[in-house]
Amino acid sequence: MMIHRSSSVVRSSSSTRTIDVIASTDAIDSYGEKIVQRWRLERYRANPVVLWNHNASGGLFGGDAADTLPIGRAEDIRVEDKALRCRIVFVSADANPMAEKVAKLYAEGALNSVSVGFSPGDVRVEKSGNGSEVVVLDDNELFEISCVAIPANPEAVVEQRRKSIASLRSQVRTGPVGIDLSESAVDAKLAEVFGRTGKPISRSDAMTLIVAQPQIDAREAAAIAAFAESRRKAVAAQKEERARELAFDTRVADFMRTNPNVAKSTAMYEVARGGGK
Repeated sequence: MMIHRSSSVVRSSSSTRTIDVIASTDAIDSYGEKIVQRWRLERYRANPVVLWNHNASGGLFGGDAADTLPIGRAEDIRVEDKALRCRIVFVSADANPMAEKVAKLYAEGALNSVSVGFSPGDVRVEKSGNGSEVVVLDDNELFEISCVAIPANPEAVVEQRRKSIASLRSQVRTGPVGIDLSESAVDAKLAEVFGRTGKPISRSDAMTLIVAQPQIDAREAAAIAAFAESRRKAVAAQKEERARELAFDTRVADFMRTNPNVAKSTAMYEVARGGGK
């Protein structure tokens, strides 16, 4: 489940090619959501891409395939003072002309927002100090950081978030349709993996395995069926080959009976070229 959240805290450095950003904070936003600043950054640090408008797969906002290219990279990615911070370094105009445009827009103050794309390992609903419900996104794995202009239509965003919150609440209780993500189910998966591998995994990884299990089972069943079919065809081919060999040997023997003075090699040659019919 990929989630995007924006932040408007951006400070240009002395260079027009870099900006220092606060990509995320734990403040409760106007939609009743809170991102706990507990981030898994290992994967992102290995490939710290910065995109334009989250366009990682092409065609997200129209445009052409070139829009999917990174416009920069993130450096000094860390959680500090309860906020996810980094420095964005834009690539050269030769590498990506869009990067040059975006860098200038930040330098001139026309852009002042960034957004993170991430997947929460833990989603829960809590009560805030004033008694209202807050959707808490925790144990978050960062996938990408994007430079953004403005969010989509506000009314659409409010409606989409309302639907997302309802979906999250449902998943917290029961998981996706037909999938049990209760504590006992997760505990059972943790024990199963540890018993099979001898290595512990996180609860979020266990939940991911549970959700993915039907697909894993389907792939395994398809692989087993494909192997069985391949084996059946191989056995059938072996039987056909053996039948041809037996038929050939029989024809050679018949040829030699009717031609007793012919050597076996000659008989085999004659039969092979059709002379033994």
